[in-house]
Amino acid sequence: RGHLTTPAMAQPGGDAAELEQQLRKFAAQVMEKHAVAEAVVPPALEPIIVEVAETGQIKHAWAAMKYLLATKLHQVLTAFWEQSQDIEFEDGGSFEDVKQELSDMLLRFQGPPFTVQRLCELLAEPGKIYNSTRRFCFAVEKLVVVTSLLAGHRDSEGHDQVVVGQKRKATDQSPLGSPRGAEAGAHSESNGEAPAVRQKIDESGSERGPEVEAAVAVEVDPAPAPAATGT
Repeated sequence: RGHLTTPAMAQPGGDAAELEQQLRKFAAQVMEKHAVAEAVVPPALEPIIVEVAETGQIKHAWAAMKYLLATKLHQVLTAFWEQSQDIEFEDGGSFEDVKQELSDMLLRFQGPPFTVQRLCELLAEPGKIYNSTRRFCFAVEKLVVVTSLLAGHRDSEGHDQVVVGQKRKATDQSPLGSPRGAEAGAHSESNGEAPAVRQKIDESGSERGPEVEAAVAVEVDPAPAPAATGT
C-alpha cells in the first residue's frame, strides 16, 4: 500500500520548455481549485523532484514548483498514515490537520528554502530512512520551519532573494504539538528520535493562519558606493 518507495520513472531531460509548461499548468490547476489534498502528481513531473534531490539545483519557477512539492508531500503523508498511524490526537485533532499545516508551511515560501534538496530526497524516497509517520513528519517539519532561502536563487525578474523573517508568537505551536522555538533541534533527523511530549497534538496545534506571516522576499541591492570626499 501507499507510495513509500519511488516508482520507476523517466529521468529528467527532453524538452525542458515543455516540462516547464506542464509544471505551470499543473500548479495553476492546483492553485485555482485550492486542491493540494485532492491533486495527484503526474508521472511526467516526478523527475523534477528526483533531479532536485540529486543535484540540489532549482531549474523551474518556484511559484509553480512549490505546488508540485506540496502535492507530493500530501500524497506521501497519506501513504505513511495508511501504514503507520503512530500519532495520537486530542480534542478533535486529526492527521488531516497535520498534512494541511505542513503543506501550508511549504507554500508560504517565496523562494526555495535552503533545505529544499533534503526535502526532495525525502519525497523522492520517503521509505528509505523512515517507516514511522511520526518520525517522518518531524523530519519534514524541521525542513519547512526554516527562514532562509537557497543561496543564489533568483526570482522571475532575475533578482537575488533573501528571506528577512517570519514573525511567530512565542507560543506558536508546531503541527506536531510543541512550541516551534522549543523543538528546533530537539530531535535528530539522522536517528528519527523525538521527545515523547510531541507524540500528541494538543488543541492549540490546530490554530494556524492569522498569527503566522509569510516569509518576505526582498531584493538584495548592491552595497552603495562610498561617498566621494573633497580634497
